[in-house]
Amino acid sequence: MSESYDRLCKALELADKSVEFYRDELDGCPDGLGREVFEMLLDRSEDTLDFVGSVHESIREGDAWENACTLPPDEEEDIKETFTTFAAKYEGEACTTENSTAEMGLEMEKSVLDFYSEWEDEADDETERKFALHMTKTLRDNVTMLSDLVYYYEDPEGWAMSGNLDGA
Repeated sequence: MSESYDRLCKALELADKSVEFYRDELDGCPDGLGREVFEMLLDRSEDTLDFVGSVHESIREGDAWENACTLPPDEEEDIKETFTTFAAKYEGEACTTENSTAEMGLEMEKSVLDFYSEWEDEADDETERKFALHMTKTLRDNVTMLSDLVYYYEDPEGWAMSGNLDGA
């Protein structure tokens, strides 16, 4: 087919791998901050998989991008505030594997972000470009969430003192 369809196939594969990663990692820790973050990222990844899957199916059936891709409305979620709310429930508690898992997730999310950023620059169609832009915004939030988690685990006091936790 076309280069944009090939990218869409890759996007579907990446979304599936993200879902698989977060599902697998949830088994590593029964509770705590990492689990809460991974559950949220799993939900977001499942939503992404559904969205990319529906666009992929429409394009595969011959629809043009403008007909295949109806972007969801932009949600105004303050991802830093969400993480701060999660972190306030825990006091530096972590399963031993959570930091390495967060670092692996961060690297995965960054590579997917790079994929969509490149796609945004090379898109052939305006709707396709908007799709890639939408995905980069979503992935930036995921990267922010995981970056905060890594920082929190590496230096909980420094994280709190940087103004991330009220009353600290």
